[in-house]
Amino acid sequence: MQITDAELAELYDRYSPVLYQRCLSILRNEEAAQDAVHETFARVLRNSDSFRQDSSPLTWMYRISTNYCLNQIRNAKTRQGKLDDHGLEIAG
Repeated sequence: MQITDAELAELYDRYSPVLYQRCLSILRNEEAAQDAVHETFARVLRNSDSFRQDSSPLTWMYRISTNYCLNQIRNAKTRQGKLDDHGLEIAG
């Protein structure tokens, strides 16, 4: 299923507040949560063919956003660990 711009806009209007709250609850940073929502919709657009329609679009997008946020946390911890090995620190 290829998604149109109008369909994407409708999904964004309907579900972005819920996805933002989910991302904020995981990342605990407003800017990072907003970035995560935008990345979620970019992935929805790129991967719309993989949506099986066995569940609601929100369920699918919720999973995408959750996975993205958890990966961001994992990546930050990995980066910090590598920097710690060199005696450096991530700002922020």
